[in-house]
Amino acid sequence: MINTLAFLVGSSLVICAVVALYVHLAGFSNRAVLSDDQAVHDKVHHYYPKADVVRVERSADNHTALALFKTGDGCLLQAMGHRWIAQPLKTGLVHKIKTSKNGGLHVVFHDYTTPSIGIAVRDEEGRKHWLDMLGAFMAPAHNMKAKEA
Repeated sequence: MINTLAFLVGSSLVICAVVALYVHLAGFSNRAVLSDDQAVHDKVHHYYPKADVVRVERSADNHTALALFKTGDGCLLQAMGHRWIAQPLKTGLVHKIKTSKNGGLHVVFHDYTTPSIGIAVRDEEGRKHWLDMLGAFMAPAHNMKAKEA
């Protein structure tokens, strides 16, 4: 009985180690990066082929980007491991924007099933810039709070 248990635990650890090594060597452990504005355009058009992008903004760490569309809507791209998620943005979808301990921004959505998004900013001017851009997607009553922050 003890030998069987030891075998099962040992083989489970070996399998976990092999899977972790494969994930790392295959590059799946590297976080995706947006190298330039063209990369943002390409990624947005992958998710929204007909979108007319008028402006893009990348975070300081290049793991998050905001694309604004001609219609007034937008899209927030965020790296999730080696892949991307594209969060559509319309007025009223953003619940609140908080400043994180490291000085970045933390965007929380009204839909509790939507993951919140962290945005790295370079400085206070960058923080205000992002707050202005994201404030357009907050409900009107919340928008004033975001601009005062």
